[in-house]
Amino acid sequence: MSVLRVASVQFPIVDNDFSGNMMRAEKMIKQVMQEKDVDLLLFPEVCIEGVNLPSFETLLTDEQLDEIDNFWRKMAKMSGLHILAGHIACRDGTWFNLASCYAPDGNVIAEYAKTHLFNAEREFFKPGDKSVIFKIRDFSIGIMICADLGFPEFSRTMAVQGVDVLAVPSCWAYPHDLLWTLCNQLRAGENGCYLVSCNRLGQEINGRIALGHSMAVSPRGEIIANLGLQKEGYFVANLHKSEVELERGVVKWLEWLRPELYDTRQISKVT
Repeated sequence: MSVLRVASVQFPIVDNDFSGNMMRAEKMIKQVMQEKDVDLLLFPEVCIEGVNLPSFETLLTDEQLDEIDNFWRKMAKMSGLHILAGHIACRDGTWFNLASCYAPDGNVIAEYAKTHLFNAEREFFKPGDKSVIFKIRDFSIGIMICADLGFPEFSRTMAVQGVDVLAVPSCWAYPHDLLWTLCNQLRAGENGCYLVSCNRLGQEINGRIALGHSMAVSPRGEIIANLGLQKEGYFVANLHKSEVELERGVVKWLEWLRPELYDTRQISKVT
């Protein structure tokens, strides 16, 4: 039986404290390393850099960005894990909100730029324009970041390409705690796949309060792991390929699609 063991963490993140966040992230990695046979470890959106957008052009120099990228490469090699982490990149003067999967040899095997930017992000980052799917053994894993969860069309496009798992680094905040839970469950259940999220917890420098509740959801939409409001902790969830195949054989959402009805370009904007 094919099983993918996926871990997700919550730990204190301090905006602009790059070195401190790297130390705290390394501590979590060493804790997860005590578990057996973990295949993939998730970290939240922009978890080293934080969310202080006005400071980025000053504090996130090319050297600092390289240091953060090299940190993740080093951690993947040190731990022997695949690590999916949210981070920031600046390329030719253009800023991106990324999630990259660092393989145990330190190389990046998948890089996704957040497609659906949220509020102030839309004025700073350039949105991505494609979905990204990568493989660990025989599991196909699609990446989403935070607000992407609010667009069911996006996860569905990956589901019809055979995605078994949706992996979601995030900085989702109050007062949308119920919506967070619903989106996690619905994106899994409506696509007959697993979803594993990793969400920031606690006060952000911009005043928002990230709500934690990093979770794993089954192909039936059932929550099978949830970190709740743990300030520092992790879970490891066993994801079964057979469960994806079974659920998609029982409820054939992906076979019953009628895409001719779903062209959102035909929807008039409310004025």
